[in-house]
Amino acid sequence: MTMAQDTTAILDVWGQTLTIVRKTPTYSDTGMATMVWAAVTTATGDIQPFSGAERRDVGGEIVLTTHEIYLPNGTDVRGGDRVRPAGWVAGDDEYEVRELRAETPSHIQINATLVRGHGG
Repeated sequence: MTMAQDTTAILDVWGQTLTIVRKTPTYSDTGMATMVWAAVTTATGDIQPFSGAERRDVGGEIVLTTHEIYLPNGTDVRGGDRVRPAGWVAGDDEYEVRELRAETPSHIQINATLVRGHGG
């Protein structure tokens, strides 16, 4: 088995279905754009709590990482997206992608921040 196959096999057993959502414009009949969270893709992944890492971003913003998320290599995900666990409904917690830390032949490792439940 290759490393990529090993990771896929591990995620099949330990992972859960995750939905990646991204801010996307939708247009009213008058052409007015409204930004909404729209599903980009689903993937089997694993969310792990992280003891926390803090760093200063451009402009002095403090970035806090609370979780690491592992997804199969090639999953359509980028900074600013949100990851929702299976069964997510408006008001549940979700995870904001802060950065893609590593892309290996087998998986993508993401630093994420827990976003406490909101209206959707």
